[in-house]
Amino acid sequence: QFPALPQPLRWYLGRNAARMNRLLEAWIRTQPGATYVAPFTGGQESGYMARDGFHPGPRAYAAWAQHLAEIIRAGL
Repeated sequence: QFPALPQPLRWYLGRNAARMNRLLEAWIRTQPGATYVAPFTGGQESGYMARDGFHPGPRAYAAWAQHLAEIIRAGL
């Protein structure tokens, strides 16, 4: 969700990010004590991007932090 990026660049970067996430998940499984956290999919609504249309905005970072805090609490 990068409104500042034109298609097909947005599509290409999203596809490449998904590929890297799959590789990371496979590698994490080989690392004792490490936990893979699936990509955060929240914060896609309007108002979650920074004004530049490329970076997450404060609402997205707050939602991401809440998501990670829940995962950490569940693991304790």
